[in-house]
Amino acid sequence: MVKSISGMLKTYRGMKSDHPAYEAMIAVREGLNKLNSAIENAEVKREAHRQGYVSRFRTYDASGDNKKIEILCEDLMKRLELFTNLIQLKEGC
Repeated sequence: MVKSISGMLKTYRGMKSDHPAYEAMIAVREGLNKLNSAIENAEVKREAHRQGYVSRFRTYDASGDNKKIEILCEDLMKRLELFTNLIQLKEGC
């Protein structure tokens, strides 16, 4: 999902700031950056635990990170839907 959205954003990277979907594109980019950051942080925590830096006697609980990633995915999908709707609206005119 992340790679396909990144590819789509590359397609529209030359969009002018007066385009109706420009602000929505920026919002999608920001949402994607937040999601990538949350995924990277979760992976770092998991790897730190795997290496024994956190605790050797506790199991790793990723439920908090998973919930955050789920919320960010939902937010990103809403932003993406708005962006694609605005693109289709502009192309229909």
